Amino acid sequence: MNQKNVTLADFQIILPKYHQDQAELIEWSAARHGLIDGARFEKIFHRYAVNPEKIQQRYFECPDALQSPTAVDPTLLYQHTDSKPEGAGIDQRANFFQTRANQIFEEFYPEACVPPDHLIHVSCTGYVAPSAAQLRARHWQQRTAVTHAYHMGCYAALPASRMAAAFAQTTANQRTDIVHTEMCSLHMNPADHSPEQMVVQSLFADGHIKYSATCDPSAREGFRVMHFQEWILPDSAEDMSWVPAPWGMRMTLSREVPSKIAANLRGFVQRLAEDSGVSLSELLKNSIFAVHP
Repeated sequence: MNQKNVTLADFQIILPKYHQDQAELIEWSAARHGLIDGARFEKIFHRYAVNPEKIQQRYFECPDALQSPTAVDPTLLYQHTDSKPEGAGIDQRANFFQTRANQIFEEFYPEACVPPDHLIHVSCTGYVAPSAAQLRARHWQQRTAVTHAYHMGCYAALPASRMAAAFAQTTANQRTDIVHTEMCSLHMNPADHSPEQMVVQSLFADGHIKYSATCDPSAREGFRVMHFQEWILPDSAEDMSWVPAPWGMRMTLSREVPSKIAANLRGFVQRLAEDSGVSLSELLKNSIFAVHP
């Protein structure tokens, strides 16, 4: 069997509990920053935040943004004190993630469901053992093997799909499910006023999705896997990072990222065409590209 026999299908989405217009979220975040170090940072946040013309609205699980920026409530993750200006610690945020991730898995896999043969849990915004995937699979009479694809950020769907395709090819008629649970909203630090963090805090959101990889010829419509290709750019190690901190996960994001991707994009697409057995012109003519680091 080759990769052309693998189909990604049966996509299911669970929307986060809350959503707001980008303009409202920017106002709230700017006010939250201003509470700590003054109104000057409100103006700076407005300067660097991602414009509502680029993002209309964002979905999130953390309810803090529904409260007044001046609300006093110890259960709020962004509640700052003199001793903890960055808000809740990573332990409180991890507990929030696990509680919500458990609910997501219960909704994706109700009691009467047919369990998958393999289950890949993807996340970079919460790591707790046992994971939500393991807790759900424990009720399935040892039928399901659980794999964790963690800490790979925005590109995680590619290695997760590559693993799922390999699992699907090992035994005929097996099903491999991939479940993403991402809660970027948990990791805001209202005490970090760097321009980089203001971009990060106004760019990302939350989301949950499940889909399946199968070689079953009777599979419903989906995406046929033709080829996998991933490049690590040698001069990019300092441009993006995702590192644990006492208050949560801290992202760095260099302004060089778009230009470095652009400089390597044509070579990447040429290699993709060659290894996929199609001409570059055919690939460019008949494809839709989503470019993301």
